[in-house]
Amino acid sequence: MHQGDFLRYLDLAKLEVPLTEEIHVVKAGNVLNETYSTLRGSPCIKKISKEEYINLATGEVKDFQHNEKRIDNKVSLLQTFRNLRAMINANVTSSEDVLFCTLTYKNQSCTNCDFQPMNNREKAYLDFNNFSHKLYRYFSNNGIKKPRIISVIEPQETGAWHFHFICFWDKGQRKFIPNSVIEKLWGQGFTKIEKTKGVDNLGSYLSAYLTDLKQEGHMAEKRARLPYYPIGIKLWRCSRNCLRPYSFWSSEEVIKKDLKGATLRSLEVCSLVIKKKQTIPDGVTANDLIERICTTTIVRKEYNLNPTQKYNPVIHIHDYAIMDIVHELSLRKLILPVEYRKRYIAELERRNDEQERKLLGMSFFEYQKLKQDRAKLDCQSNGS
Repeated sequence: MHQGDFLRYLDLAKLEVPLTEEIHVVKAGNVLNETYSTLRGSPCIKKISKEEYINLATGEVKDFQHNEKRIDNKVSLLQTFRNLRAMINANVTSSEDVLFCTLTYKNQSCTNCDFQPMNNREKAYLDFNNFSHKLYRYFSNNGIKKPRIISVIEPQETGAWHFHFICFWDKGQRKFIPNSVIEKLWGQGFTKIEKTKGVDNLGSYLSAYLTDLKQEGHMAEKRARLPYYPIGIKLWRCSRNCLRPYSFWSSEEVIKKDLKGATLRSLEVCSLVIKKKQTIPDGVTANDLIERICTTTIVRKEYNLNPTQKYNPVIHIHDYAIMDIVHELSLRKLILPVEYRKRYIAELERRNDEQERKLLGMSFFEYQKLKQDRAKLDCQSNGS
């Protein structure tokens, strides 16, 4: 039995990556990410142009289906932020040598001025380019070494734009820059310098800051800002002197020597249906139908190589494959095999837990503690 077929029957919570299997590793500063997939093989398509691609299996040339909204291709959007996280982490020497600042436009409610919400993306980019030139001139005139800079454009619910920019210096080379200086150089409205001291994984911290939508009186809703990003926008840019993360292929057996003293920050396991191997006729058994559905299990791990404190890892498990399989079986009025029922029940419980966590407005760890407290109360009540 192939390794990928074997993993389909395992409880995803207990899944372990085989030591000798290939994993993709991305190292960005003090953060190391591993990705393992049970699916192996060559690409199925090859891009010919912006509009067309070729199916390598059949030789057919087909048109891409373009989305009207950026959120319609959520995988691509999340990959963009994943790349941004890696770029930020690759350029951080220490959180004390980072300047993170927000640039906004004057409010529409300003009665004594002509400013309106900045909905014009091209004008916003032009304003930021002018600000960049002024900022570099300020660095030069005050003997401050030119930093590495990453800028991000961010939408608001109203469609108005504002910017975040991050300056990175080598350790001990950052100079104090007052917010009043930044505000004068920007000249378009309010500016704010954010604190980043003591943040180990600056990439994750800032990308969550940029994608989450804070609601008054509630915790930020995760990734709620993503639907406001339009198609075709370049979300982030970086200066030419920025350092790049580097990636390579390795194995758990080889990479474990580089993880001595490292801390596991997050673990994500997801099972997905990739495709149906062939047309599934009517009248097949449940096991025959499942065997003709191609699935893969993806494991992502994130380590901090030089942690300043101990952490409990955030663990997310998503068994999308089992939900698709159950749906297909229900359409054909077939019963779910026993070996898959445990996965199905576990996925339902995880989804119910996540829904309750959001309703309670709790973080991942706060909700885990709540579940532990409930379990203790149940044990005490059963014991009495």
